[in-house]
Amino acid sequence: MVRNASNSRTKPSVPKVLTVAATVMALTSTLCFLGAVESFRLRSMYRMVKHGAWADGFITGKTERNGGNVFYSFQVDNRIYTGRGGMVGGIDRVRVGDRVSVVYDPENPAMSSLGRADQYFWDMIVVLAVTSVVFGIFCSVFYTPFWYVWRKRKMNSP
Repeated sequence: MVRNASNSRTKPSVPKVLTVAATVMALTSTLCFLGAVESFRLRSMYRMVKHGAWADGFITGKTERNGGNVFYSFQVDNRIYTGRGGMVGGIDRVRVGDRVSVVYDPENPAMSSLGRADQYFWDMIVVLAVTSVVFGIFCSVFYTPFWYVWRKRKMNSP
């Protein structure tokens, strides 16, 4: 018995399914990472780490909540900026009015940090990259079966 090629049931090939899954993963991972870069202002943080300017500032307050933070202010071009951050060695040794060194982004002085920010920057890059890949894998696992069913129906429709 000869089967008509138009009546045979077909389904997407394994390489095609894997290609779609990899594409979905890569696209969603990339979009997730780029969104996170903007949300966490990593471009400004990168400029602060690589080309940061330094200013003298003063502690203006402190709080014990969330592991302890200090509030500080500093001046750039006759404009006062404020920030918040942790202190190495704890905030017990810090008093309101103490001098601190502040590093800031020369293009955006509102982005600042007490001391060096390079370790925090690289930690954020790693966390965001891993999170983006995990999100991409999740999206790929979730959406590829929908594509597979849609494609199978399309290939088998008259």
